[in-house]
Amino acid sequence: MEWGNEGILILGNEGQGITTEVKKFIQFPVTIPRVGLAESLNVAISAGILCSDISRNFKK
Repeated sequence: MEWGNEGILILGNEGQGITTEVKKFIQFPVTIPRVGLAESLNVAISAGILCSDISRNFKK
């Protein structure tokens, strides 16, 4: 995925996600594809995956 040079990364609660009020401000929603039977990813693990992917833009 191509990430921009600025923005805010919003991560939702594992059980309840992001509130409806906050969802109104999201322009480009992103999800991490799941493999297997896991119900959800821990939010800290999700943050690590996304930050790793985002940081690849700055290494180019």
